Amino acid sequence: MDENYRQLSKLLDKKPIICEKCSGYYEYNGAGEYVCKQCGNIAYDDYGKVRKFIEENGPAPYHVVKQATGVSGKLVREFLDTPNTEKRFNMNCKKCGCKIAVGTLCSSCAAAENATAPKEAFEPKQSPKPSKNNKGGVHFVVDRKR
Repeated sequence: MDENYRQLSKLLDKKPIICEKCSGYYEYNGAGEYVCKQCGNIAYDDYGKVRKFIEENGPAPYHVVKQATGVSGKLVREFLDTPNTEKRFNMNCKKCGCKIAVGTLCSSCAAAENATAPKEAFEPKQSPKPSKNNKGGVHFVVDRKR
């Protein structure tokens, strides 16, 4: 394939058209995913990249998604701010695989993980007591080279 055509296809709404592995044509598979007809290579448009990131990593702030996927912040906000985002992205619990709307664990797996966590993790840490020699005043640094 012509290199100019390849670059043009990347710029065209960032939807993959020509496979980078075999120069075959991609076919839209749904949900931002494209599959090469010849070699089976999978590529994603901007929506597909955002969707894949959220399905694998759970919900994240838009700037994290933007940095990880390379999709513009405007598009990431548009994808994430639309109603029923959790219905558009298939988010699953990382332990049991059930569907979840937010986070990375379902409520039962999160409760089980909290039950097995050491008690020290939930106890507040005490701040160190000041030493008796420290009077707590203001200290100045003097430049003696002048």
